[in-house]
Amino acid sequence: MNDNQDGREAAMNDEYGALLLEPLRFEPSGPPAIDVGRAMIKGGRMRRRRWWLGGGFFAAAGAALLTGGLLLAPAQDKGKPPVVLPPDPPVPAACTVSRLDLGGHRSGEMMAGDHTGHWHVGTSDPGPDKANGVLVWHDGKLVDEIAAPSKTAREFALVDVNASGVAVGAANSARDPAYAYADGKLVSLKGGNGAEAVGINDDGVIAGTIKVGNRAVAVRWRSIDAEPEILPAPAGQDSMRIWGISQDGTIVGELGYGGYLWFPDGSGRPITPPAGSSGKSASRAPMPAFFMPNGFAFGWVYGTVVNASPGGTYRYEPMSDTWQLVTRDNFHAQLDPGGRTGIMSIAQDEPTVYVGRAVLKLPTDAELGKAGLGSVSINAVSDDAHVIGGTAISPIADTSKPFAPVIYRCR
Repeated sequence: MNDNQDGREAAMNDEYGALLLEPLRFEPSGPPAIDVGRAMIKGGRMRRRRWWLGGGFFAAAGAALLTGGLLLAPAQDKGKPPVVLPPDPPVPAACTVSRLDLGGHRSGEMMAGDHTGHWHVGTSDPGPDKANGVLVWHDGKLVDEIAAPSKTAREFALVDVNASGVAVGAANSARDPAYAYADGKLVSLKGGNGAEAVGINDDGVIAGTIKVGNRAVAVRWRSIDAEPEILPAPAGQDSMRIWGISQDGTIVGELGYGGYLWFPDGSGRPITPPAGSSGKSASRAPMPAFFMPNGFAFGWVYGTVVNASPGGTYRYEPMSDTWQLVTRDNFHAQLDPGGRTGIMSIAQDEPTVYVGRAVLKLPTDAELGKAGLGSVSINAVSDDAHVIGGTAISPIADTSKPFAPVIYRCR
């Protein structure tokens, strides 16, 4: 990894550490909700593959159904139609879990799924600094295996896939370009080495970054063979990440410390935290609150309000400028729109996942438990919440245990 990548990974770790330590700024109101010792063990389970794969594995208690209240909606102007918010799918009544075929590989990791639940992508035999391959599943069946595209493509991963089975990703290497997978082949995206493709929608529009000098610059590709288009950004914002793209072409990411949106017409604006969020500090001047996005799901941008009291997990609907509180407990359940492994992808011994603002408890698997793979990290949730994908791992950070991609079928 080059110096710039090391710096970005360190910055991501600093930001994530600040998020985890945020509750310590204030007097505790009750017993601790996180087993810190166990969280540290799980946090060392594996080095994240990319700086935008920043995240952590945490032990979490089993969860029941939870809903959050509406925090703020814009006032309605006379003569204008009322705001229609994206509807949440019904919470499934029951789910079953099964392993996915690894095609003879010892270990594999689910990285992402499309919004319909038909396509899933993952890595084969993942590990630090390995030039590993990728796996492609359709309707739960392994349909393709692709080797790493080059000897320098360490920790290669496809991290998003659309409803046509076209996937995008990159390697942890400054000597490789971003890649797309289509029709059984890997295609190098234009934009040079060090580029990263993070999201793709059903129209084939891809969101990611390219390297300009030593900086990562936000871009979109109109198709897998298009030149990258640089997205506008305020001057002086050098810390940049892309987290995903919606079906209408809106891109969400971070600039500096805070969420940022780019719209289909190319314009962009920051995501201002919800009203009432204010920075707090125990001994210094108040620090600004900001919104750290996790990505798109169910028509909303989900994420965490950081450096605020009270903080919590929120979701934001950009067109109506509507905020809703999901929960005050940032680690209550998982919601991950793809392989970027955002801050809400947290391995749990009793896995739970958000369906809208409700929480669905997923079943555990006795055979996985016997194999020492008792924790599950969720990386794909279909729009109707009927298909959920993830990876079973060791709950005690046993690095000798292989990963096992799993799929939940819910009704």
